[in-house]
Amino acid sequence: MNYIKINTEADIQKLNEKFNFFHDSCIKEINYISGEYVDAKGAMYPFNSERKLSVILQSQDAQIRSIELIFEKIRSLYLAPKIPDYDGIIYESYFKKEQDLFYWSDSDEFISEPKQNESGTFIIAEAVKWREVHFFGNEQIYIM
Repeated sequence: MNYIKINTEADIQKLNEKFNFFHDSCIKEINYISGEYVDAKGAMYPFNSERKLSVILQSQDAQIRSIELIFEKIRSLYLAPKIPDYDGIIYESYFKKEQDLFYWSDSDEFISEPKQNESGTFIIAEAVKWREVHFFGNEQIYIM
């Protein structure tokens, strides 16, 4: 399936409606590509030219139950998973476009500077696209 590019607040609203505003969902997997690398001869390409983050989310009760969000040209990523004794369920999310940047959080507010030991995921990116996927269960998608 092709990706659907998010350009406006209306596009965000459409995704929110299809994915039940991220309520009762979870982040299953995340994959990050920086663009930097060292080639076989040891020469380094030291530039974060990609900065692409792929996120698989699954939902218990949405019209579309599994999606992949692609955040392109990441400006910021904060990832602090909750400890195993607490659930990682997303009850409300924050997803907004402000000026030329997209802000997404797995809570109902966006905290640009989280406090020490604060759990959650906060992403700022220049572009976002998404697609429906059919990944369910615990099977790993992004192979490590």
